[in-house]
Amino acid sequence: MHAVVRPPRSIAAAALVGILCATRAASAQDLQYRGTVNAGIQATDNIQFAPMNPVTGANGPTPGFIGEVTPALILSYETPRWLHELQYTFNFAAVFGVGQQINYTNRLELRSRHDVSPITEATFAVRATQGQQTFFPEPQPGQAARVVLPGTFTFVTAEVAQGINRRLSEDAALTEASTVNVFLPVNPEPPRPVVFGANVQLAAQYNDDPDNYALNLGSQLAITGEIECTLDAQCGAGRVCAVATRRCVIPDSTTAVRRSELEAQINAPQLATRLGGNYRHDFKNGFFSDLDLGVQQVMRLTDGGGQIWQPVGRIGIRYEREEATIALNLNHGTVLDPQVGGLVLADNVDLNGTIPIDRETRYFVLQLQMGYQRGTSLNPFGALLPGFQVFAGDAGLTYRPQRWIPGLQVALRYQFRYQITEPAADGTREEVELHAMRNAVMLNFGFEFLEKR
Repeated sequence: MHAVVRPPRSIAAAALVGILCATRAASAQDLQYRGTVNAGIQATDNIQFAPMNPVTGANGPTPGFIGEVTPALILSYETPRWLHELQYTFNFAAVFGVGQQINYTNRLELRSRHDVSPITEATFAVRATQGQQTFFPEPQPGQAARVVLPGTFTFVTAEVAQGINRRLSEDAALTEASTVNVFLPVNPEPPRPVVFGANVQLAAQYNDDPDNYALNLGSQLAITGEIECTLDAQCGAGRVCAVATRRCVIPDSTTAVRRSELEAQINAPQLATRLGGNYRHDFKNGFFSDLDLGVQQVMRLTDGGGQIWQPVGRIGIRYEREEATIALNLNHGTVLDPQVGGLVLADNVDLNGTIPIDRETRYFVLQLQMGYQRGTSLNPFGALLPGFQVFAGDAGLTYRPQRWIPGLQVALRYQFRYQITEPAADGTREEVELHAMRNAVMLNFGFEFLEKR
């Protein structure tokens, strides 16, 4: 059992100092604050999301209870052309009765929107998170199904994002968006690498109501650091695990030519470039369709090798009326996944629905979600590594008594996860297909308060 790291007070203190400085700098009439508090209790049959058929020496599923609380404070400063939002969120979750296990995150986020001119809008965001994970972090409702790699580690993540939207005419527009992020795990068990990612998207859009057309170009860059090794098979072809340093090294007996090839290939940055077209249609009866088709190339950035060409695309159907909102999305393409450690070629199917039980008051709302993902990691040699499959389900009943207690929300949820991890063929783990299943029932209470004018 790893020692539990307590939430550092310096992070919270820095957030409060920033909030106080923002408060003094802004005039009272332009500044507004709001806060939220969420708390809940969860019962689950698999706290760690451990496999039902664990490898030798590993533990199987363990049931237990989890308590969680998440307070957040948001400051908004708005002028006729600017909008700034500063948000600090602290999440704390603890397991009852099964050892000393704690998850926590400190998250500070700054979001800005600027009307540069009557036809140009710019957005900017900076996000930083520091935290610790010792057990399975339950996915948030509404997120797409994705693989989860349980483990024990502290971590730091940072992200910078910006976007520009410029209207060329009433019907045409150009958009640009870019994101840079980094995932830095500290003392992870099992080992996982540092991941740096960058994403740039460009699009030219033309709207001819009820049709919308777009031509888009995108690039993803993934740089993955090495992890500590315990045997030669983890290091890949041409390298061995050094006994003293537990790092992957190229043997001294390797020829200079082969050494140069290996250094250019192993752990090389990967670049995924995508060109596609998008077509959206509004049927004017509550239905919307979205079709995006293209082609994608993945290659090593160092020498252009390890190329993979793939058709990529997305199909979406959405129904949105007063009585219900239902959306079905099918997607095939690459995503940057820090949990897995780089680029993942994934197929996703997600179905989401929101149904108000009482349409007039909307006090009771039923939320349903089903999802599936089949994914395989892409290595710098252009090979598809052993993959995984994830089946996810989420059902929640939310009660909002806005007439009697404005700002209060009570939710009863059930979540299901089933994950299949294919066996590795390189000896990094036992040759067995791992199956993990998790059921959880949660009762959550949330409250939002606004500044009184």
